[in-house]
Amino acid sequence: MAELADQLHLDYQSHDRYDLLDTMPRSFKLFKKGRRKRIKNLMSSDNAWHDAEVFIFDYHYVVGGGNSTRLVRQTAFLLRSQRLHLPELMMQPENIFHKIGDVLGMQDIDFDEFPKFSSNYLLKGPNENWIRQTMHESLLHFFTVEKNWSLEMVGDEVLFYRAGRRLSPGNIHDFFEKGLTICDLLLETYGGEFVDSPGEE
Repeated sequence: MAELADQLHLDYQSHDRYDLLDTMPRSFKLFKKGRRKRIKNLMSSDNAWHDAEVFIFDYHYVVGGGNSTRLVRQTAFLLRSQRLHLPELMMQPENIFHKIGDVLGMQDIDFDEFPKFSSNYLLKGPNENWIRQTMHESLLHFFTVEKNWSLEMVGDEVLFYRAGRRLSPGNIHDFFEKGLTICDLLLETYGGEFVDSPGEE
């Protein structure tokens, strides 16, 4: 992993020297899962994208108990940038239970112009207007093609991952590039400038 980090011009630490778990937004669903949580194989840079902090890491946590105890290993991409001003948002692959919930009135923000995206993903958050502004056409196109990803954001932080999947070293470079592409697309929302959050209708 250290060699891979060098190829990506990232620093490598086997463990989390930044105490990321203590500084994550409380709204990030991924880090509410399980117990005995740890970050390992941390790659980072403070200038990989517009002077932002970028992190790629393996997130480990334990679920279940007794004979059903299971260790989950998960790769994630995290970016922090003061150039971003984002709504609280959770996007994840939509399953049959989400579709039933949609019928029962649970929140799922859909886009009529992008039916494949809306069919593939559950999208929710407290400020629908702001989310619709943020998830503009280019991002919707991206995730119409790119399936089975999870995306969380709030404020100046973006978290991108494939739930329950630890990526092999050979897939990290492509994952890193996808994460940076998402952040470039998010920056398009504001033209690189701060904006006030849109109000509710």
